[in-house]
Amino acid sequence: MSTPFLSTDFTFGVEFEFGIRFTKGSFPDYRKLGPETLIVETGLEILTEAEIDRDSPHFSNRNEDPKKIYQQDLFNTWAIGTDATISFQAEEHADRSLMFVELELITPVMKFGPRALKDIDKMLTAFKKHFDVVVNQSCGLHVHVGNGTKGLSFEPFQYLMATIWIFEPQIFSLLRKSRNNGHYCGSLHKRSYLGVYKFEGNLLDVLFSTSDINEVVGMFDGYDSFSYMAFKLQYLRQPFPHPVKRTIEFRAHEGSMDSETVLNWVTLVVELVSWAHKINRQDLKIFLSKHIDSKETSIEDLFKEIGFPQSTVEFYQEKAKRLRQVEKKEAEEKRAIKKKKAEEKKARDAARAAGEIVDSSNSSKDSSIDTLESGSFVF
Repeated sequence: MSTPFLSTDFTFGVEFEFGIRFTKGSFPDYRKLGPETLIVETGLEILTEAEIDRDSPHFSNRNEDPKKIYQQDLFNTWAIGTDATISFQAEEHADRSLMFVELELITPVMKFGPRALKDIDKMLTAFKKHFDVVVNQSCGLHVHVGNGTKGLSFEPFQYLMATIWIFEPQIFSLLRKSRNNGHYCGSLHKRSYLGVYKFEGNLLDVLFSTSDINEVVGMFDGYDSFSYMAFKLQYLRQPFPHPVKRTIEFRAHEGSMDSETVLNWVTLVVELVSWAHKINRQDLKIFLSKHIDSKETSIEDLFKEIGFPQSTVEFYQEKAKRLRQVEKKEAEEKRAIKKKKAEEKKARDAARAAGEIVDSSNSSKDSSIDTLESGSFVF
């Protein structure tokens, strides 16, 4: 078994998708979030979407150095802006007095270690202190992991993806079920080229058959140009498509602004990448061969191999238990709503058949219980 260590060889960045909830008439100007509160509170530099856009090629002098890397691609500060990929329409529909601002918060490129984790905790704490922060099922937590601008080495990358392929169901078990092959986080087994075309022969031979990084990317890339995979690899394709972002992006985690949840997930994925860089090929094959198609395999098997402490195991055991309870409650509420609407429709149809005037103003369509249809999860 490999020896665990806190790796500072790797860099990472996090993208938080979330909403700020407010009462109509008290609209918060997100452009002032940085200067007025967050910078003062945390001491960390943060730029708004508008500030970043002013340095974009659209606004800049076309005669500038073509090799210039613009602010939008540097990832050297915290950044905040709007996010059109998430929605709180169901929540606004359920309570007409509320409105939401859909936002994305992005960290700078960080060296993995205590200082980076402390800065994340500081920023999330400040957000929740000053604003009513919420997430729902449309929100995600994305973590990029790399090695500065070097990308990842071929063999460790091959080992990493072979491991993720075999343990993908167990990794998904730590997360909301809606994130398993979600719209913006496709499953390798269901949406990648390997998953769609399947394979012949020995699985390990297939997983270890690639000869360079681009072949690994091609094997696990989204089928038919689908780009929103749970494990996004395009930034590692060579030649590199981006001047700074040369990472594997872990997109499967549900949205969260809870420090403990975020820091545990960041640590898990960075240490997984780190472990893939130090395990040798034969040991990995022996380990993976024990878990191919095994119904007894659990995420604890991977945790043990990587060398995670018992506290990490217990955290994810409790998190998974809590998520299953929330999902069970949501399913029950959805069934109750569906049943109530069916009964209301039946009553209206019967009334119309009897020639009565039907008043549908008391329909359950505006019930606050509808918020569960979007899976609101407030931290």
